[in-house]
Amino acid sequence: MQYIVAVSPSDASQIYGFAQLTSGSSEPCIDVDPEKYPEPVELQRLYVGVEFAGKGVGKGLAREIERMAREMGRKTLWLGVCGITQPIVIRHTKSSSLCIMQRASHDA
Repeated sequence: MQYIVAVSPSDASQIYGFAQLTSGSSEPCIDVDPEKYPEPVELQRLYVGVEFAGKGVGKGLAREIERMAREMGRKTLWLGVCGITQPIVIRHTKSSSLCIMQRASHDA
């Protein structure tokens, strides 16, 4: 598990956002076709403070997570989210793919 935290350039105690990259997790969407989704790693968490939403913090965190995944030699980066019912491939290239699928709700 690897973490990245986005902080203010002038005050490192002011946190803008947070992301977590996790190896070893699995989902049927990914496991069903290892040739299509080789060497997966999960973007397990990505949070941005409400006051920083829409300012590029999430995009920056996602880019850094993708860089970290590539550095690890991973070819598939996936994210589980609530509220959608079918896997959606957001981006798929010869070198990488991003798959988003539904996760069980934690509201119980």
